[in-house]
Amino acid sequence: MKVLLSLIICIALYSCSKEPDNPPPAKNILGSVQYKVNGQLVTVNNKNIESGEFILFSKQLRDNFLVETRYLVKAEKAINNAFVFAIVADSLQQITYHYDSAGVNNQPTGFVLALAFEAQESEIVYGGDYFDITITYYKNTRISGTFSAKLTPEKNLFDYNDRGTTIISDGVFNEIPLTH
Repeated sequence: MKVLLSLIICIALYSCSKEPDNPPPAKNILGSVQYKVNGQLVTVNNKNIESGEFILFSKQLRDNFLVETRYLVKAEKAINNAFVFAIVADSLQQITYHYDSAGVNNQPTGFVLALAFEAQESEIVYGGDYFDITITYYKNTRISGTFSAKLTPEKNLFDYNDRGTTIISDGVFNEIPLTH
């Protein structure tokens, strides 16, 4: 009886330790950001940092440097195409957040917004420049929403003809996971 029981246990252990014939399916990539810069589409998927295409979403608590708690999002697809923005809030709500030159210049350490598109950087500088972001979903450390902006290119900051000429439209971000 002991020999038979030992044989059954050995067969069970052997069959459990075998590699499955079909490997498990790859996990879906969580998180994507898509937007147009002056009509040109940019899509960033949350692959990994090593690939140069990634999205980071983190909460930065108020401290000696930061005047307010903020949520920072960075979507990068190679170094020449990156979008970084902050949402200044103690906790995210499903509302529209509006940032313009008056608010940004009064709290420079609380808010961040920088766009690098084809190696040209733009930001909120002048009256009329803005960044609007609407949170449509925030649950289980995932965030989704929409955004739009009108920015000024850094290359000609003092050329008033260039102010507000970088237009971000059709911005959408989906299921970006909070990084701890």
